[in-house]
Amino acid sequence: MWGKDIADFQGYSELTVKLAGDKDLLFIRGRKGTKKNKGNIQIDYMRTVYNGIDFYFQFWDGYGETLRYYDNRSVRYGAGVALTR
Repeated sequence: MWGKDIADFQGYSELTVKLAGDKDLLFIRGRKGTKKNKGNIQIDYMRTVYNGIDFYFQFWDGYGETLRYYDNRSVRYGAGVALTR
């Protein structure tokens, strides 16, 4: 059956660390798969540049970014503007 080995790549739990300052917000999320060297990490960073407008940056590295391709490793960067926190 499709996806029965998803725990090998995603694991069963997630750890999230949040660090917040006056203008900065940082999230670090990680998962460890049950197979050796499998899992993922996601880092989100926001910085207020104007009242209610934040610069946003995201980094992803690992397995399981999408359910369809959970067993393919991917690395992704993204940046943009967030209108709400």
